[in-house]
Amino acid sequence: MNFQLIDGEFYKLGSDCEIIHLLFRLGWSAAKICGVLDGEWAFVHFNGDEVFFARDRLGRKPLYYLADSNCLVVSSTIEGLTGYLNGHPERKIVECLPGVLYFANISKEKLGSGSSDQTTVPVVTLGSVRYHDFLISTCSREVDD
Repeated sequence: MNFQLIDGEFYKLGSDCEIIHLLFRLGWSAAKICGVLDGEWAFVHFNGDEVFFARDRLGRKPLYYLADSNCLVVSSTIEGLTGYLNGHPERKIVECLPGVLYFANISKEKLGSGSSDQTTVPVVTLGSVRYHDFLISTCSREVDD
C-alpha cells in the first residue's frame, strides 16, 4: 500500500502508477504532473476525448506512438505497434522524445449522406509541448503578475 500527501490531503494508493491518474482527477494539468514526477517513468492517460502521454526527461523509459487522422496508438514497445501498420503506408512509428508532453483530441465525424446509414469515425488531432519549458514560462508569468 502506498500513501501520498497531496495538497494537504492523504491518499491511499495501490501502486505508484495510480498517482498520475489521481492528479488528473484532482484537476492538475498534464504539464504540472510531468514536472513533479521524478525518476524513470512513462504514462498514457485517456480521459474521454483527450489523451496525454509522456516520458521522463532523460528518456529512460521507452514510449512510442503511431498516428494518422483516424488512429492513435501508444505503446512502450515497437512490437506493440507493428500490427497497426498493415495496409496503412502513411503510418509511421515515432519514438516519443524525452521531456515532451504529447496530447491528442479525439473527436467523432460522421460519414455518409443519409441519416440512417451514417458511420462515425474518430478524428485525431495531435500536438506536443516540452513540459519543462512550459512549466518555466508558466511559473515566471505567475511571479510577474
